[in-house]
Amino acid sequence: MYLGLDESGAGRVGEPNIIAALKVLTKHHQYIDTPKALAVLPEDTELKKVQSYLEKVIEQQAMQWRRGQVLKSLTHAELLQVHQRRMQVESNRVLVTDERLCSSCKKRLQTSAFARHSDGKIGRA
Repeated sequence: MYLGLDESGAGRVGEPNIIAALKVLTKHHQYIDTPKALAVLPEDTELKKVQSYLEKVIEQQAMQWRRGQVLKSLTHAELLQVHQRRMQVESNRVLVTDERLCSSCKKRLQTSAFARHSDGKIGRA
């Protein structure tokens, strides 16, 4: 990061201001591509100067990983509940014989289309 402009109003003046650049990196770590940022820094930059930036990046990545694990666990728990509910619903079976009567019109169902109501009664659809 260069702080300052040349005479034309664009470009670099003087030496790079590593301290200011590292402050910007640390403050806005969540918006900066870490490998690209580290590649731009001079090779002789001490690790101690970059330490706070790297700590923030690692904290953010760990937090995102933990959130992902929580989301994964919640999704799995919801899936198990849906499977359990489906098994409960599918376990409710109805036996329709030739003698079974419609609960509303009292006629035999035989081959007619029928429906099972929530109260358990069978009727024509």
